[in-house]
Amino acid sequence: MIGPQPEVKQLPPVESLNRFHDLFGRFLACLASEKNPLILFIDDLQWCDSASFDFLANVFTNHLEYPYLFFLGAYRHNEVGSSHPLAKLIRSATETRCPLKEIKLEPLQPEHCHEMVSYILDSPLEKTKALSDFICTLTDGNPLFVTESLSYLYNEDLLFLDVDRQWRWDLDKIHESCMPTTVVALFCAKIEKLAPDLITLLEYCACSGNTFSPVELALNMGITLRDTYEMIKPALSQGLLIESKNQLQFIHDKVQEAVLSMISAERRRQIHWRIGSRLLSAIPEDQIDLEKIDNLFTIVSHLNLGREKDLDNKKAYLLSDLNYHAGNKALASLATEAANDYFNLSLELLPSDCWEDSHYNQTFLIYKKAAKTELMCGNYQKSEKLLNYLLQNAKTDLDKAECLAEQTTTLSSIGNFIKAIETANRGLAYFGKSIPASSAEADQKRQELMVDIAAKNIDVWETILNMPFTTDRKSKIELAFYSELIPDLYLSGLVPQLYLAAALSTQHCLAGGMDESVIYSFSIMGLQLGEQEDFESAFRYEDLARELSAKYPNTFGATRGMNGIVWCNMHSRSHPREIVDYCLKSIQCGKNCGDLFNAGLSYGPLMWNLQVQGADLTTIEHYAKECLQFSKRYHLSFSVGLAEAMQAGWIEPMKKHYSPIAMEEKVKQWEQDNHIASAGSYYIHMALTHYYFGEYEKAEEYLVGARKYLSGLTDNVLKRQWHVFRVLNALKLL
Repeated sequence: MIGPQPEVKQLPPVESLNRFHDLFGRFLACLASEKNPLILFIDDLQWCDSASFDFLANVFTNHLEYPYLFFLGAYRHNEVGSSHPLAKLIRSATETRCPLKEIKLEPLQPEHCHEMVSYILDSPLEKTKALSDFICTLTDGNPLFVTESLSYLYNEDLLFLDVDRQWRWDLDKIHESCMPTTVVALFCAKIEKLAPDLITLLEYCACSGNTFSPVELALNMGITLRDTYEMIKPALSQGLLIESKNQLQFIHDKVQEAVLSMISAERRRQIHWRIGSRLLSAIPEDQIDLEKIDNLFTIVSHLNLGREKDLDNKKAYLLSDLNYHAGNKALASLATEAANDYFNLSLELLPSDCWEDSHYNQTFLIYKKAAKTELMCGNYQKSEKLLNYLLQNAKTDLDKAECLAEQTTTLSSIGNFIKAIETANRGLAYFGKSIPASSAEADQKRQELMVDIAAKNIDVWETILNMPFTTDRKSKIELAFYSELIPDLYLSGLVPQLYLAAALSTQHCLAGGMDESVIYSFSIMGLQLGEQEDFESAFRYEDLARELSAKYPNTFGATRGMNGIVWCNMHSRSHPREIVDYCLKSIQCGKNCGDLFNAGLSYGPLMWNLQVQGADLTTIEHYAKECLQFSKRYHLSFSVGLAEAMQAGWIEPMKKHYSPIAMEEKVKQWEQDNHIASAGSYYIHMALTHYYFGEYEKAEEYLVGARKYLSGLTDNVLKRQWHVFRVLNALKLL
């Protein structure tokens, strides 16, 4: 419809998930319009995977964006416990007052069961009452059970038409019969009367799932498609199977359950292995990329269910490899938990000689991915255990650094900055460039590096601006550490270490290791040089970061670079109005490329500079609400704090009839999470509020309280406001 599309750029885990939710959400909003409202119905919600529930949770959270969408979902409440993802989704939607209504369908009442039996038999209610009472008691008012009970009675000649074409039955004979007491048993009784070949075919159908392809069924059975349809006709005529859009499916999952209950565990295993093997053998020999195979999950699922307890090494490596590729495919589809299951099974299947040279590379990749997905699923200890085992067995320092780099990216993506810094430092140690924990030692190393950079006697800025991107593996791994480490150090308030990391990154770029991912480091170079009052060099680094961001637009590197500029550099020589404009560009850049975390961060200096500019309070409030809505939608806790701090510290106190907002617990949480900018913003803006209202003693309390956050604020506009109003307030107190 829209033609071939370019490959989707790979993003870190959380950003990738946010991009999908954003894109699919906008697509859904386009389909559901005022002129064309949309009803979306999903059946059997109890079987949805966690990725589907994540998306539904996102829809509920942002329900105001879908005013013309009517979502209907059906599920079996007896299969959904309190810990089920659906139960959690319903609780969350209810607690947040989302527009949700639950309608629970109870079993048929006796009178309704009577009406149903009377209608099916086309007989008066008084005539069918005794039979209806029996069936109602037997079925507990389950409509499917009612219809199948009548069908069973007919097939057993216990329900028949007389010469006048009226239904007749003998209730005493029915009571004396061995009538099944469950709907599954009823279906079993019906299936047992079928031909043996058809029962075998239904066994393959049941092992294939609720829905299956006739073509694949013929392949699995080793017969022609025509013979398949001929064989299946009785099952279609008796209402066990139905056709739907070139697919076959069981009329009800209870039919599938009935067939499965008739198969022994060993035979079921053999059927699964045969199905998986046949599907695998049908893959063209020239199909190199297994992850592009449409039915890869189906193949792997059958082989996993059909594998023997003790596989020989050849089969074990094959199945381990297939699970690895299925894990990659699931991860690319944002099904993190499913991917984690595949990677863990891939690990479990590896034979004892897996770390030998012939299998080393694949084993390394499997462990690396398993450590990543365990972390993404919140299993920190298991992830750390896998990572340490991987490091013990990795053959080269570069391999060890590579797996630590990927782990660092994942930790940063999920917001665990302290652990990300620790992991990055472990990785940089393999390059002899770890960042000292001591501030004094870090500053000493930074000074030595700055001298070394200055001694090169080259135009640093032009050299970097025109430097081609590196393709060297070692260089790219080192850059990966800097691209994550520098933002994490900034947000954690570790200033001496931040400045050292920026200098290391710059030195690495000058040695030929350039990449757009480290643009941010040049804004930090500008920041530290500005603090040393070397403004000429500081401005050149700021310009370098600007030019590189413009040269590589809509990339993670550009978003981080622009974000660094508005947080660290622009306020030294730009009007607040210019900073506001650049903040808006930075936010849009982040939204365009999927770096929503840094897009959210740019709202901070946007709101602060609007306040400095003296913008209308409604304008600041508008952006604070936008930031809050955007950040909550994508679970960006850091920028949620920036919006909340601005609302509580500046916007609300400036309104008439203001009632103080209790922020003690919130500030403690920010401190615990190392969200220094939010805590500092709240204290400094509260100080400004009290100053403007002439409450100088109160302003002094907040100015003093803000002091402990200053080191983490570096030289941004908040810190400068603190210095200015510290003096102004002191004069008022004289």
